[in-house]
Parts: sequence; C-alpha cells; structure tokens
Amino acid sequence: MRNKIIFISFIVFLVLIIGFTFFYITTQNKVEEDIYISELLVVKDDTEYEIKISQETGYIYYRQDNQEEIIYKFKTKGKARLGIPNLEEIESEFVISELKPFVDFSYNVKYLDGFKYIKYLMEDGYSIKMYISNSQFFEAFLEREGKMKRVILFSDTLMTCDMLENAELPSPYEYLKKYNYNSYFDEKFDIELEEK
Repeated sequence: MRNKIIFISFIVFLVLIIGFTFFYITTQNKVEEDIYISELLVVKDDTEYEIKISQETGYIYYRQDNQEEIIYKFKTKGKARLGIPNLEEIESEFVISELKPFVDFSYNVKYLDGFKYIKYLMEDGYSIKMYISNSQFFEAFLEREGKMKRVILFSDTLMTCDMLENAELPSPYEYLKKYNYNSYFDEKFDIELEEK
C-alpha cells in the first residue's frame, strides 16, 4: 500500500513538473503581435517607405523595405491610410473622355472607380513608377515612352494631368517630412539645413 502511494505521488509530481514546464515554455515563446495602423506608404523604384503606428504603445515606426525602427516614442494616435485594391482584379472599363471635369483636370469619380482609370492607363502602356497612399489621397506617377502622367484619387475626386517633359519624380522625403521628428529623415535623405 505504501509503495502504491509513493508511486501515485511520484506520477502526480511528474505530471505537475511536465505541466509547469510546458506552461512556462509556451508562455515564454509566445510572441505577442502588435497591431499597427499604416498611416503612410510611399513606393518608389521598388523600395517601400512606410510610417505606421503601434496601437499598443502609440509609437511611430518607420519601415524601409524590411528594416524597421522606432522614430517617435510618445503615445500617438494614427489615421489609417486609404486602401489600395489589387489592380489585377480591376476591370479597366473606364473612358475619361466621357466625363466632364468640374474644374480643370478634376472629375467626380468614386475612389475605387479611380483605380479603373489607372488600370486603363496601364493597359495603354503606362507603368507605375511611384505611388503614395495616406489617409486623404492615393497618388500615382505613371510613365510611358518618357512621358509622365500624375493621377490623384480622393474619396470622390480623380485628378489627372500630364507632367512637364523631363519632370522628375518627387523624393519620398517630401511625403515623409511630416514625421521628421528630431530631423530623422534629414539624415536619411541627406537633406541639408538650408534646403528646408
């Protein structure tokens, strides 16, 4: 009888040890995933620049391709950028000549319908060289045979125009400088003080 009690006690002790070990290992290896609000995305020359805000800490993160770092450590609230649909899934049934501009180069077009125009341009030989998405607009620079076109989409407006010959794409800095805490991006983009 005594051997039976020792054996059962040993089994209970062993189960407790294994249970606590399993619990410890699973809680230590658990990686809590933070949820981020993507506030700005700039894509130029296959390089992605993103500003995102942690919903847990409120810190502002800067990501360039796969490298990420905190650039502002005070609690901040962000506003999510506008979504970008998959252009491969959009039909390009869009004829801008059928629309009447309400002012020069500006048309009453819903945000997602504006991507039909971008798709139409791409099927007409244009390629996207740079695009920007924030909480207020989506902007794209498209090029075909050395000619550039700029398209800006708001919630209910499409603006488009041809750019001047030999026009250069803007620097990502122009869009990131709003987040230039402690001159962080001045150093990243080699901006000299007198240029500000």
